[in-house]
Amino acid sequence: ASTRLPELIAQAMPLSMVTAIGVPSLASASPPSFVRMLASLAKHAESASPRVLSELKNAAEWVLDHLEEAMTEEDLPQPPDVPLPALWGDEIRFERRPWATSDPLLEDAFSKALPVLSGADRFPRCCKAFGLPSLDKALKEVCPVGEIVERSAEAQGMIRRLAPLILAQFSKRHPGQRESAADTLTTCVARCWRRIDLMVHAGGVRVSVPPPPAYPHQDDAGRWHLDLAIPGGLGDMLLELGE
Repeated sequence: ASTRLPELIAQAMPLSMVTAIGVPSLASASPPSFVRMLASLAKHAESASPRVLSELKNAAEWVLDHLEEAMTEEDLPQPPDVPLPALWGDEIRFERRPWATSDPLLEDAFSKALPVLSGADRFPRCCKAFGLPSLDKALKEVCPVGEIVERSAEAQGMIRRLAPLILAQFSKRHPGQRESAADTLTTCVARCWRRIDLMVHAGGVRVSVPPPPAYPHQDDAGRWHLDLAIPGGLGDMLLELGE
């Protein structure tokens, strides 16, 4: 990572701003100093033009990158009350405690309705230190539509036939979990659907998210289910493997 603010960012800012937030060397920079830089960027963002606001967002993400590298859990014992760059609709805003997610699909879907930190998967320790709410932990509502019964039976048979191979490969990496994995494969229920709708609830907002072609999940009893959307790729691929 660069030890100075990117040249493009520096050129887009007034000299006074660069002086206020720039650091000549990261060797002597501490996590609290990075937090002060973020606070300075947020203050300048209050009256920035859209062009400069975009550069301020880039600068803040640059600071977060370095803070992520420098920080330990002891460095910021209390969540800093500092606005962070977020996408919200078509705008860039500096918001306190924006939402964070490691899933780009959730980021894209929810940024239309809530402030979301862009690229949060790059800053997991920062997200934790700043106490950001996580979209990854949001309530998910899966709505399968149109079961294809004959394909469900084929997929179920496929899992049974491939179970020994899957278990052998899994046990090489996780020998202590072989018994649990064997039980999961034995009891797993596979079903094929025309499509799977995925709704996610967070911050009082309900958003439709493009679902993956396969959706593994557990029921209230702890039993695993594997819902497959076909046509959609993975369901057909699984069935072809068994032929």
